[in-house]
Amino acid sequence: MARLTKKQHIENVHTQVPKNYAAFCQKPLRWYIGTALVNTIWIVDPTGVGASLTLGSLLSLIIQSAYIIHFRSQVIVPFRLTYSMPRKLISSWTLGVTYAALLLFIQAFRVIPFFGALLAPLSGALLIGVNTVVAYRYHQWQFSRQYANQSLHPVEWGVMACVTGGAMILVVLACILLYQVGLFVEDVLIGLNGCL
Repeated sequence: MARLTKKQHIENVHTQVPKNYAAFCQKPLRWYIGTALVNTIWIVDPTGVGASLTLGSLLSLIIQSAYIIHFRSQVIVPFRLTYSMPRKLISSWTLGVTYAALLLFIQAFRVIPFFGALLAPLSGALLIGVNTVVAYRYHQWQFSRQYANQSLHPVEWGVMACVTGGAMILVVLACILLYQVGLFVEDVLIGLNGCL
């Protein structure tokens, strides 16, 4: 297969990438979200030895990895082929930070005693769905800026550093808050159990 020129890559992004995204949202995205939901089977441990938890974690890791590879090859790579090197760097870094922040934020809500058990099955599906929309919209925005020959401004680098720092602080604060809520609920439940 012959290498595409830069102009052909740009035309490909305008025509083929929206089709790839729509096709990805039709079947593969539903499959990934569905398998993440089916992963709830592994929460119940009939053996009592923790084997189901290990298998569930392994299955979740495989689903997330397959999703990332598939989504990246179908939607993200065509965008990045048209980017300048600094834009490739910042877009890659931003998506990595976004995915990690979403993962930590969703996992932080699993700390709440009652709601954590309900959210655990949904966490993988929620992560996949939100990340798909955010990553696609972000790359559309970066592509339109690249196409308009707008270079990265130093403020963009500064904003990304501030957003990353702020996201880390918010995730830590959310974990602390949710832990405190969990302790409060546990104390209330222990108090109710003592009254009965």
